[in-house]
Amino acid sequence: MGQQQLLLLVLGIVVVGLAVTSGIQAFGEMQRRAVADQHTQEAVAMAAELIAWWKKPVAMGGGGRTADFSSLTLEDLGYPVTQAVGSRTTYDVNGYRRSLYRDDSAMPRIHLHPNPWRQVGNTNVEVGVWGPDPACIVHRVGRYSTATNGWNYNGQTLANPDPSLCSW
Repeated sequence: MGQQQLLLLVLGIVVVGLAVTSGIQAFGEMQRRAVADQHTQEAVAMAAELIAWWKKPVAMGGGGRTADFSSLTLEDLGYPVTQAVGSRTTYDVNGYRRSLYRDDSAMPRIHLHPNPWRQVGNTNVEVGVWGPDPACIVHRVGRYSTATNGWNYNGQTLANPDPSLCSW
């Protein structure tokens, strides 16, 4: 009888240990997804602000419905710029960097990621704005990988969803 009870006790400890480990892993994955969802929501809101800027008349500080994003900065969208390099302006706050890239005149891009970003498992959200309609905002989520020394998006692209509808 003592061996059977000992065996049941060991088996119970193993089962509880596996359940706790699985719970910790599930919590960590849900936390990563929550961060990605939060970044996606913020980036899409920034994209909506970009569209609002584009629709606003030039006399009111907007883009006047022109497709030229070459001079657009995060300051135009209401964010203080902490760094400006080439076609990119960035805004850092609370350990996260928000960047606006204007290197493609047909599609400005917004990035959100932790700063410093070269840490394994860090989440990056990239949003492309293809046109002045909310349906023309596309996004993808990636994680930093040492294997590629960059962001891994698992095959996601920022392709124009419908070129006939989504153009400036």
